[in-house]
Amino acid sequence: MPSPSLPRTVYSFPSGHAAGSAALLLAFGLLGWSTRARWALVWTCGLLALLVGFSCFYLGVHFLSDVLGGWALALSCFSFLRLCFASRILPV
Repeated sequence: MPSPSLPRTVYSFPSGHAAGSAALLLAFGLLGWSTRARWALVWTCGLLALLVGFSCFYLGVHFLSDVLGGWALALSCFSFLRLCFASRILPV
């Protein structure tokens, strides 16, 4: 098993860390949208998603395109599910 402190030679597209954190934080933002603290929640979730993506890039675990692809994947999945539930394609 390789040491986690050694640099990796194989990168993955898209970044699962960036996609997972963005999807989770988008869900938190949606759940808290009807509260009074919506803008603080949106800014906090956005900043956390940026920090996770930047840390993956900064630590050399992923290329910038991997992180951007992860964010795009999370946003597209979130948008698709939001559209499905809003138009009642899927039962709630």
